[in-house]
Amino acid sequence: MCGFIRRTPNTPAVTELMKDLGMDDLFLQGGDFYPGSQVDIVVAAPCPTAVTAAWWFLIGNDGKPNHRYATFNARHLDGKLWREPIKTSRCIVPGTAFGESIGEGKAKHSFLLESSSAFLLGGVFRRYETDVGPVTGFAIITCNPHPGLSRYHDKACPLFLPAHRGLVEQWLDPSVPDAAVFHDLIDHPQLTTDFKITPVQSTRKLVSIGASEILSAG
Repeated sequence: MCGFIRRTPNTPAVTELMKDLGMDDLFLQGGDFYPGSQVDIVVAAPCPTAVTAAWWFLIGNDGKPNHRYATFNARHLDGKLWREPIKTSRCIVPGTAFGESIGEGKAKHSFLLESSSAFLLGGVFRRYETDVGPVTGFAIITCNPHPGLSRYHDKACPLFLPAHRGLVEQWLDPSVPDAAVFHDLIDHPQLTTDFKITPVQSTRKLVSIGASEILSAG
């Protein structure tokens, strides 16, 4: 389950990634983001566009996340909540680090995973008309655990999208309704970059408490 994303703006890695995708004209606010945060995501409208969205899929009439349901991650994409968005309302979320945890209570261990280059996470979004005006919510798609990440989170893995321009354009294109073309990415998660993994106090307190190690892409 992905519950923390960092985007370090104006770094060569982010700049090069967006240039490769033909999106170097887009401005994406950087920062450390948690469920409920406002995050700049990329959607197709009809060309790739940066949109500020709440990292929570279900939004109430007050324009705030509906905390009755934890909808910041999207899993089981054939379920009622996700089956239409995965066909028509896909987005990408560029990042440079994310956080994961394993275990519960005193046995819980948290990790900061910093990429050697920027990466793309696949997500779904929904637009709302609320009492405070238009609001967009989104969720990060999570897959089965990646073998290399199982030591750090053994229940799920965020969906990393290869930074191939044609694939990303297809992912964003709402006229490609058959999500079957993306099943291989979802069913067989891959790491699209190397990660430096550092034990931290928590994903809220990103203070190193141990030696880092490198997890290679693949």
